[in-house]
Amino acid sequence: MGNGPPKVVNNTDDSPIEVYIVLKKRDGDSYTWDDSVSHHICLLKQPNGKFYYTALFSADGGRKSEKGRLTTRFGEYQFYSTRPIYYRRVGCTRKTLAEIEEFAKKSPFNDTDYNLIFQTCQRYVESCIKFLAIEDPASTSETVASPKATDTNDKVYTALSASDPSDIRLND
Repeated sequence: MGNGPPKVVNNTDDSPIEVYIVLKKRDGDSYTWDDSVSHHICLLKQPNGKFYYTALFSADGGRKSEKGRLTTRFGEYQFYSTRPIYYRRVGCTRKTLAEIEEFAKKSPFNDTDYNLIFQTCQRYVESCIKFLAIEDPASTSETVASPKATDTNDKVYTALSASDPSDIRLND
């Protein structure tokens, strides 16, 4: 994922950026449909197909389940080679990548202690989505990606799967 300072290129035609949540396996380089054991990442797709992300991580590289300081990250997203990629559709935003990067830098989640209830990757992604002022929220009529998955009580997002990043889109 993000290596060094990202080279951010904002949309010049005022096209909206698509917003997704990627469900990454904790402590692994793959994706999962299981919401209860996933690390949530806010994924941003520019109209040119380039992906960026923002997410909450342990500042010291430790496991999320351990006590530790947290930090937010923003950058170009590099997908793991494992497939499928599990994600949720959110909608579109008119915020620029520069505004989103600034939000991540100034987030109140930065330099805080991990807390199972209040300071988690899920809570950070929720705060990002609120900041992004989502337009055209994604449809909620889709099914969850795995037959083993249970209702996530999430009325806006559903888990989908893609075999390639180019398959990740808001509309079928």
